[in-house]
Amino acid sequence: MPIRSSVSVFRCEVRRAVQGRSTYLFVGAAVALCLVASMTTSEILIMVAGDDPYTLGGAIGFIGNLVDRSDVVGSSARTAFSLTVMWIPMCVVYAVYTAAVEYGTAAHAVSRARGASELFLTGVKTAARCAVICVVYLFMSAVVFSIKMAQCGATFSWDAIGLFVLHGVLIAGLLSAQYCIAYVLQVLIGHAFASSAVTIAIAILILVAYPSSYGSGTVCFACQLSPVYYLMNACALSMRGSEMACAFLYVIAVVAVSVIASSGILYIKEGLQ
Repeated sequence: MPIRSSVSVFRCEVRRAVQGRSTYLFVGAAVALCLVASMTTSEILIMVAGDDPYTLGGAIGFIGNLVDRSDVVGSSARTAFSLTVMWIPMCVVYAVYTAAVEYGTAAHAVSRARGASELFLTGVKTAARCAVICVVYLFMSAVVFSIKMAQCGATFSWDAIGLFVLHGVLIAGLLSAQYCIAYVLQVLIGHAFASSAVTIAIAILILVAYPSSYGSGTVCFACQLSPVYYLMNACALSMRGSEMACAFLYVIAVVAVSVIASSGILYIKEGLQ
């Protein structure tokens, strides 16, 4: 496919991603969560495991409004990420809706007729939607982070911004990975309710199973295959150095495999029609 046509298809998909009805609903839900997180002053403890949730790194899960006096900036960031658990079903529904409606559109048929491969189109669609997830998540989390910093009387610095951005980008990437997994299931199963139910059920299973086994020091390998496992560590700011590097590599691997798998499934289905 010529470069000019490829750029045109990419711009079209970005425009559709930004202007799509599903994106408006996604952003609306994100704004609602942002308002809840900003106004909530009571403790937030969701699927927490560990000896000391007050101390950063002392527990895993989704923790908010618990201040570690030795690291107020980190505590503010942790609070900003505390409702990320609600983003999991949001990303699942967003993915399922996108996969369910995108491939019956005239725009997709036109792009295929112009010579765009299924792999290219899937990659472009995935990149556009994941970009929406990352930008919206980082913006909403930054708003909450700023409010919580002000409430705690903490001072902004480059170190504070760097801490927030590093963890925020990782978490946004993990949410994108969750999106991609749900996308593949919808393409494979072809039933929106079933795809959503299976993906969310697996996420809930990890949310329950991982904290239950946390105290034993042994984590089930199956848990480590889910973005939820990494989210529970990243949102609690309990990841360090090599662990964060592994999480970033996990995101890249999941997105790449998902794009290849989705395009392959769609190509086979197209050939069978």
